[in-house]
Amino acid sequence: MFKKFIKFIFSYLKIYIKKIRFSNYLEVSFFFYKTKEKKELISSFNIFDRKVYFQVNDSKGNFAHLGQEDLSRIAFIKSHLKDIKNNIDVYDLGSNYGTYSIVIDNCDNFILVEPNPFCCFCLEKTFKDKNFKIIQKSLGVSLCDTNLTIMPRASGGSSLKQNFVSNEKHHEKFILKTETISINELLDFKNTENSQFFMKLDIEGMDIEVIESFSQDKWLSNYDKGKIMLEIHKGQDLDILVRKFGDRKCISMDNINFKGEISSKKYLKNSRPEEVYDIENLTVKDQCQKYKNDSSFKYGDLLITLEEKL
Repeated sequence: MFKKFIKFIFSYLKIYIKKIRFSNYLEVSFFFYKTKEKKELISSFNIFDRKVYFQVNDSKGNFAHLGQEDLSRIAFIKSHLKDIKNNIDVYDLGSNYGTYSIVIDNCDNFILVEPNPFCCFCLEKTFKDKNFKIIQKSLGVSLCDTNLTIMPRASGGSSLKQNFVSNEKHHEKFILKTETISINELLDFKNTENSQFFMKLDIEGMDIEVIESFSQDKWLSNYDKGKIMLEIHKGQDLDILVRKFGDRKCISMDNINFKGEISSKKYLKNSRPEEVYDIENLTVKDQCQKYKNDSSFKYGDLLITLEEKL
């Protein structure tokens, strides 16, 4: 009888073990959370007063993975969108646990594209008080079923591309058959009252391929303005970006202009990315050339502004 009672407690109740507060920005709550659908150890952290849920045994999802670069990118997004007076549509492509998008204040329509079912389970809890749509598909350039390599204990490394999946033996992996959705199809989920959008891509090696199929004409026929943030890796075909967005203004946060770690409390209190990065306003063409000219370039995030049809 006692065993049944204990099982009931662990199956249906949240049992808080410990709550830790890191300065004024990050609070982590550890608790057991189990359901009949997902028997996982779930936890949460508060960042910028927003609660984010994740799997405790996911090294890529938990709060410890959020280094200064991650936190600065989150603050970067928040600071560059805060002056927009009207509500915007947010397209979080490769949402993982939604850490980047949940901090956006002026959004009444979150479109979250994430093929990993473990992450989707947590996203539902994180965004439960928001107007959101979770699309459990992979982002691709064509409509088809494809194989996604998932690492449940390192969810941030799951990818359609084998060369982007970790070769470390201790990472558990399995293949998931997943549907794909094209980037332009996402316009079906637009809030017709919103005139601006923000799109974040972090899709483990597919960013450039997917953005090549992005139709500026279609998106700027539906929106007056937009911002796209995508992850760039060394060795990718940057000429695609130049052909697509050459004269558009952009800002880069990369390993070249990263100044280094500073006090998290001091930094996040002000949310000033320029304290962490030497930020320049360049065209996409000039920024890509800068990447090519510097052999030390490895990775970065590029924020591109779309304001009118060229």
